[in-house]
Amino acid sequence: VQETKDHLMGASNDPLSVVFVGLGEADFSGMEELLDTDQRRDITTFVRFNDYNSYNALKEVVLDEITDQLVNYYFQKDILLTR
Repeated sequence: VQETKDHLMGASNDPLSVVFVGLGEADFSGMEELLDTDQRRDITTFVRFNDYNSYNALKEVVLDEITDQLVNYYFQKDILLTR
């Protein structure tokens, strides 16, 4: 777990989004330890697959989070995207 936290910390300054998906009825309380890091920028998200009634609902939540994290990266780096 500590090695994973260290990698997340190191990657938190890169345009990266990490999504952990919990499958099944397991106890995922240990995931909080991975999410509670001193990252420069929040790049981690955890979602429980069973909390969503369809694959499409899960996909929407995950893609929204990835988009938010990527946009946050560009704002922090003062990078302007234009068409």
